[in-house]
Amino acid sequence: MTSNGAVDVGQPTRRAESRCSPTAQRVGSTPAGTAGSFQGLFVIERPLPWPGDATEIDELRNLRPALKLAAAERRPHRVQLVLAPPSARTEVRVTYHRRTTDLFGGYVRAGFDVRPDEVGDLCLDLLHGRVADVTGPDRIEVLLCTHGRRDVCCGASGTALHTELTRSGLPPGVSLRRTSHTGGHRFAPTALILPTGTAWAWLDRRVFTGIVTQTLAPEEAAAHYRGCMGLDGPVVQVVDAALFRERGWAWLSTPREGEVLSRDDDHAVVRLHHRSLDDGVLRSVRAVVRVARRTPVPRCGVPLDGSEAEQDDWELVEMAEA
Repeated sequence: MTSNGAVDVGQPTRRAESRCSPTAQRVGSTPAGTAGSFQGLFVIERPLPWPGDATEIDELRNLRPALKLAAAERRPHRVQLVLAPPSARTEVRVTYHRRTTDLFGGYVRAGFDVRPDEVGDLCLDLLHGRVADVTGPDRIEVLLCTHGRRDVCCGASGTALHTELTRSGLPPGVSLRRTSHTGGHRFAPTALILPTGTAWAWLDRRVFTGIVTQTLAPEEAAAHYRGCMGLDGPVVQVVDAALFRERGWAWLSTPREGEVLSRDDDHAVVRLHHRSLDDGVLRSVRAVVRVARRTPVPRCGVPLDGSEAEQDDWELVEMAEA
């Protein structure tokens, strides 16, 4: 079934013990530093089924080369498909989330309703700044991965969590959407939260509610924090996660930006600038991180010893105000 609300697993069900998400938890994979980094996100409503790669939809044929070029120019953008609600509308809703240009303080967004054949041209214009994107986020938007054609863990556990959250009711001011692959399916159920641009791993109803209401203890929430998409690179995100654990929920609203001062295969030195929410003063933190270990990246249906990829699990060595 691929109607609205259906589970689109795409592939035959495999034994739970061969699924990537529980395997990643069992081997102790670290979510921090796995969020990806993007200057902008295109969120496009589209009914199921979705292709394995969101950029492969027909509407985006003319956008794909521009996305590759933007990534090469260090202006990466991400495409997220979201399930279109039941409607007689013929237009497609496209929401563009753009990174703030100074210190990262969240993503600003603008929404557009266009014909299906106009989606690619609109995204291309937004990518090149040819369309004014009116700002003003007015709610917390959660994109929960349920993309079974990409990975069975996302299709099964992500869809089950979406159903549970929808039935139980959402906190006020929170919008929940089923979305295509968010990266890191070994962390399923996984979600992106906007406008903070944060990515989260291994969610359940209690953890999800504690994150969107910011009532979960930061120490516990940090174990589910993959990082902020508005910050450049894994090692900067690892330092950001350490500061979130130390300083609490207010940290995720703090304007901030990081730079890598030096890096080799096993160590990195990072400087992270942040503007205080209390007095507006710009401060910096200098941190040293190192690779604590390398863990295999599991894939659904593939034995762990058959994994061809490894993940660097970074840990904080030292951190101090600079």
